[in-house]
Amino acid sequence: MITGWRLISAAVALAWAGCAAVPPERPVIESIGKHLDKEGIEFSVTAASAWRMSSDYVDRIIEKTLWKGDLVDTEQRKLMFYVSSWHLLRDLSGLEHAGGSGHSTTVISGERCHSRGFLALEPSAPGLINELPAAENRIDVSGFISGLPAGYYSAAAADLRPEALLTALSRSGMYQDAFAGAFPSGFPLPELLKNCAGIWEIILLGEGEDSFKIEFPDPSAKVFNFCRLAAMGPGGKNQLSRIKLGNGAIVSHHQGRTVYYSTGDVEKVFRSSVSFQPGKEREFLFYRQPEKAVAVMIASAGESISCTAIGELNILYPDCEAPEIITVTREKEGFLLRSNQIGAWQLQDGLLALDFAELLGKIKFPSAKQQDAGEAEEAGENAGESEAAENEENISCRCEQILPEAAGMLKEKPDMAAGKYEVSPELSVFYFGRIESAVPVPSFILMPHGNSFCILFSDGKIEKFELSGNCNFRRIIAFLQTVKKYDEKVFRHLIKLAAVFDYQEERN
Repeated sequence: MITGWRLISAAVALAWAGCAAVPPERPVIESIGKHLDKEGIEFSVTAASAWRMSSDYVDRIIEKTLWKGDLVDTEQRKLMFYVSSWHLLRDLSGLEHAGGSGHSTTVISGERCHSRGFLALEPSAPGLINELPAAENRIDVSGFISGLPAGYYSAAAADLRPEALLTALSRSGMYQDAFAGAFPSGFPLPELLKNCAGIWEIILLGEGEDSFKIEFPDPSAKVFNFCRLAAMGPGGKNQLSRIKLGNGAIVSHHQGRTVYYSTGDVEKVFRSSVSFQPGKEREFLFYRQPEKAVAVMIASAGESISCTAIGELNILYPDCEAPEIITVTREKEGFLLRSNQIGAWQLQDGLLALDFAELLGKIKFPSAKQQDAGEAEEAGENAGESEAAENEENISCRCEQILPEAAGMLKEKPDMAAGKYEVSPELSVFYFGRIESAVPVPSFILMPHGNSFCILFSDGKIEKFELSGNCNFRRIIAFLQTVKKYDEKVFRHLIKLAAVFDYQEERN
């Protein structure tokens, strides 16, 4: 699952992608550099031509893949859907009008860093990046954070002009008609979107999807009244300011704003919870952050995870040891992103790579089988070759025999730590340790053989999977996430163990 933080990282990284700048664009490059820390541990500036070059290159690769003729119809349609979605987002965003971008990172202390990203974009340029956020920085950063409940998990606030969505779609031909067709005839969508312009907030209380609050501007109670009609019908009381929907959610209206609580218990938390106090982390949290912003995102501190994977070496993974914050402000020449987090900006590139691997895991590209009589003989020969290859792989794949033997080690050492263990002089198995999870997790994995890999899960079952191209443990876990859909905390634990195993194998 792709979470909100990683989705933000992916979006920012796309804007930052590209190659080195060329001399004719030096003025823009120098302008971007003024907003960054040139003496930091990271510093990079990208010209707009590099973004276009990269984008065009990706388009050419996709075009060749789509029409070279060896995709079955269903997979071709799936890939075309991803491509059209990418083109729509690119066109609506307005990135093509950007002059360039850049990022930098400086160390605050230890592993704690302050990163900056800048997108050069004229205030008058069309596109959602420019038109959706408000024209001024109006969100009180400190005020928003101090108003969070003590037990929050993550939160975001953005000053938005939702009607900009219709403006952007009006420049996209048939997409506007398709969007409008999703609503009943006569539905006052433009009026509702304009009514909701202002500061939106979403606050999550946990990693699940059922404990959250959404609050947005609704000065004329237009959205709230729609909810009231849906819940109670035309005969409902007009003076109500709080209603309960059929799914158990609570919707209330107060001081020109409508609030949606996912459950009644969530409403109680927000009405009674003690406010979040940064405490000793305040200095780090607000380090070089603005007083006002157009968007704010914050994540709570989590737990660190450690494991023994390489011999007796204990490896500790810092995992949100402190709250992490991102702010976005409008500047004269574009948008400035400030981030205080654990680790350098390159960490976000790594997370983006995992997201991309997860996406690829959802797309399989089997070759289309030729069935006409003219190619029957060739098809028969290919079938024989495939059968021979399959038999050869079955001979080399002894996982169903080896994995249970590896699991037997747990009977001798019940407290065995996660790591790499030899089952024979030339064969090793990787153990993921005991992990609490409602969904069976990998227990033992052998190194992939060809495009296949086998896993002994915590429920005792052995399953075999296939992935095109080279497999490493991080890609395997990212693929499993698309199949098993683990809890986010479990997935993060697995992916960190996978990173250790990959690191160990790369060193060897």
